[in-house]
Amino acid sequence: MEGNRRILIIDDREDVHQDIKKVLCHQQTSVALDELTSEILGTSSESGKVQCCHSYLTDSAFQGEDGVRMVEQAMDDGKPYAMAFVDVRIPPGMDGVETVTWLRKVDPNLAVVIITAFSDYNWEQIAAKIDNLDNLFILKKPFDAIEVRQFACALTEKWNMSHRLEKAMAALQEKKILLQTIIDSSPSYIFIKDTENNFLLGNKSFASSLNLSPQELCGKSAFQLFSNELANKYWQDDLEVIRSGSVKKDIIEEGLSAGQVGIFSTSKVPLHNNNGDIVGVIGISTDISTLKNMEKEQIKAKKFETTSVFAGGICHDFNNLLTIIVGYADLALGEVDPSSPVYPMLQEVSKSSLRFKELISSFLSLSCNAVPEKGIFPLEKIIENAVSAAGVNEDRVHCQYFFAENLWQVHMDPYQIGQVFTNVVKNAEEALADGGMIRISVDNVDGRTAARETHAAMKGEKYVRVVVEDNGTGITEKELARIFDPYFSTKRRGKVKGMGLGLTIAYSVIEKHDGHIRVESKLGSGTSVIIYLLAG
Repeated sequence: MEGNRRILIIDDREDVHQDIKKVLCHQQTSVALDELTSEILGTSSESGKVQCCHSYLTDSAFQGEDGVRMVEQAMDDGKPYAMAFVDVRIPPGMDGVETVTWLRKVDPNLAVVIITAFSDYNWEQIAAKIDNLDNLFILKKPFDAIEVRQFACALTEKWNMSHRLEKAMAALQEKKILLQTIIDSSPSYIFIKDTENNFLLGNKSFASSLNLSPQELCGKSAFQLFSNELANKYWQDDLEVIRSGSVKKDIIEEGLSAGQVGIFSTSKVPLHNNNGDIVGVIGISTDISTLKNMEKEQIKAKKFETTSVFAGGICHDFNNLLTIIVGYADLALGEVDPSSPVYPMLQEVSKSSLRFKELISSFLSLSCNAVPEKGIFPLEKIIENAVSAAGVNEDRVHCQYFFAENLWQVHMDPYQIGQVFTNVVKNAEEALADGGMIRISVDNVDGRTAARETHAAMKGEKYVRVVVEDNGTGITEKELARIFDPYFSTKRRGKVKGMGLGLTIAYSVIEKHDGHIRVESKLGSGTSVIIYLLAG
């Protein structure tokens, strides 16, 4: 037997049960019934008679209470009834209307046909006692066979169609959940927008980057979520896809990543409806900030490699020659009378030679041969000593320290790291020509946080982060892009300022310590140097 054809008859009279069963067990379907059921179900009877009404399983209950118990048992057994015929009068127990109320509580999907005489309840009275009239029908006495067959055929088939639809909807929901799980598991940003620039869907990664849930994202315009400049850029790309109907791949654009502006590679394809019309855009954006940062780091590494080879190749020879010059200059100063016009000249030779010696020492710090002698050390005192060595003029520049509690110790060469902070603090002071504030903050961060903030592949699990920030004039984006280049400086060159090696040396030393250094600055808003050192 195909589908559920179980029918329950609830009536106190045996003859009614027999009449209904006789009608339902009748095997010859009349032409009139065939045509009627074909019309109801939308099927064709050209190739033969409709067979949906031929076989039923019928059960009998002679009291309303018994009928309710049978429906409960059928539900427990996983074999529910598709429909029930219920007489409106079932003495001596509860009547048919009350029985229907209880049946509906047990099985809300049960279709019920109330059998009633003209002298019994009218529809208004029944409606007043039963809250839910859906799937409830009236069969007036005396009834004929075709009416009973019509109800049995149509209502059991309706139950089966509803059941199939529920299963299909459940399967569809499972597929939807699976697809959503796959989409939400992707670290890439996945989204769908309509032709009015509104988001119809976004995965968790994308919504989270905007501090929204996927549900909150839906319906919002790009102009509500991004700056006008970014939103307009995105919209122009969308329009190109919508108007051309073609795929637009590998769009390099800015976007938000973990609350910061990152670089993304985005591909967009047109979204079609069932008629083939373009109704929106599907987009996938992948954060390539780390990749781009690595490319920049590789370019820097090549520059430093060239400088390093140069430094290692000639600086030792220069140092040996310079030692002779400094030695003879000092000997000459001891032999020449201070009143002699030659004396200040010799002094200048000695000072310049010492300055040149410092420059050679800086080059040697860049050399591949300058391997750091690492150990495990606390960082606080090294930073304080480095600031002192920088010779900050405390009359016009004030330094503030903010050390977090329980700072991790650092795996480092204390001399080289001290030199890094001395150079960084000197740069900060020189940016404060009219005086100001240098703030030094130190705290612990895990490797994942460090990688997210730097867009770099960090090797360790624990880092100590140091931020040295000044409230000076800041620098331009063009200058910021070259900040670590050898001999690049935003200041004038001379005897005291602007040699352009301080941050170059800092970068080289931090790289050798498996750390990371970056600079953030905006013109008119000061500069921050952020250093990540591997914790021991």
